[in-house]
Amino acid sequence: MLESIKPDLLSIWEVATRLHEIDPESATVDSLPLDAKDTLRSLITTQEHNFNIFDVDGNELLPVLIPFVNVIREHPSAKRLVEMAKDRQFDKEFLDGVYIDKGEYEYLMLMHNLPLPAFWFSAHIPLSFCHQFHGHSATQSTNILPLIPW
Repeated sequence: MLESIKPDLLSIWEVATRLHEIDPESATVDSLPLDAKDTLRSLITTQEHNFNIFDVDGNELLPVLIPFVNVIREHPSAKRLVEMAKDRQFDKEFLDGVYIDKGEYEYLMLMHNLPLPAFWFSAHIPLSFCHQFHGHSATQSTNILPLIPW
């Protein structure tokens, strides 16, 4: 788990399973209910447009600019995520090694007026400075199906 390195990052696998109150350690792709698989797909698809993704060391997985030809090449991990969502074939080990940022997830939920999950956000901890500054607010909930409407 990445918590000791960067506590504001959780793996896509962990977020998707915990949102459905499933133990991320014991769950397998085959044992996931359909709604949890839909959440995985939603998180992966949303990542393309709204999240930066990180590796196990907390390094951002950015696209690469190839000099002289001005071509931007997608990071292989981001490309693999898109292929997984498209094919609906998930790899637990891979998804457990790709992380999303808590603040970016918070911002997305607030923008869509969705509740923040209790496993990652505490009612006793104020929202991040960025979201307080922009005047957004959210409710805390353990019952959330974060299917992003796009």
